[in-house]
Amino acid sequence: MITSEMLHEISELIEQRGLGEALLAQLRAAYPGKHFTYCMDDDVHSGKPVVERENFRIYLVNSSDHCSQISNALETASGFVLAEVILTRQ
Repeated sequence: MITSEMLHEISELIEQRGLGEALLAQLRAAYPGKHFTYCMDDDVHSGKPVVERENFRIYLVNSSDHCSQISNALETASGFVLAEVILTRQ
């Protein structure tokens, strides 16, 4: 289960430190048993983010079935997809 407090804490950390491998390692240590995946937002082709900021999105993952799926249900989510948004200047 993932709580709204976890989402808030993780969002704050991403805003302060930015996404990257160092932050991912820190999150994995701080939240044992939760899965964290880091990718670019345009790599996510389904589902809606539960947190949406200018530079990143957070999606939840439910891994209770054979295949992991993007989910918006905190009570059944087992992990996070942290998706970086690259801003393009026009």
